[in-house]
Amino acid sequence: MSRLELKVPPLLQLAVCGTGMGLMAAISPPTAADPLAISLASFFSLVGAFFCGAGVWHFRKQKTTVDPRYPERSAALVVSGIYQHTRNPMYVGFVFFLIAGCVLVGQWLALTWVLAFVWYLTRYQIIPEERALRKNFGEEYAQYQKSVPRWLLGL
Repeated sequence: MSRLELKVPPLLQLAVCGTGMGLMAAISPPTAADPLAISLASFFSLVGAFFCGAGVWHFRKQKTTVDPRYPERSAALVVSGIYQHTRNPMYVGFVFFLIAGCVLVGQWLALTWVLAFVWYLTRYQIIPEERALRKNFGEEYAQYQKSVPRWLLGL
């Protein structure tokens, strides 16, 4: 177990990556407010809000914690609704928010922040969460892992 596991809340990770993108935009600002870019960024933001909202809603409905720092406190294994398509809908939503930021920044290099976010979150948040959930829910969680992707599209 690494010292970084479950230490940096995902919202803080999102803020760090978003700030990094903002700094990129400050150094090399987009030329103009492109209506297509604004429309695409809005779309990605709405998709992100849907994933985040649906994830939180299903957790609240099952009366389990949404605090990712303490996965061992999970009172229920949520496998319905959005959780039939991804094991981490809130994190998928965060990725869509970052993609929206990339579109607004208008630089391909901004995608490195998305990749860094996915890597760090997977390594230091999701994998430790999965260990805790396997411990709490045993074979039920193992079967869920086999049938539902960690992110989306089998990833």
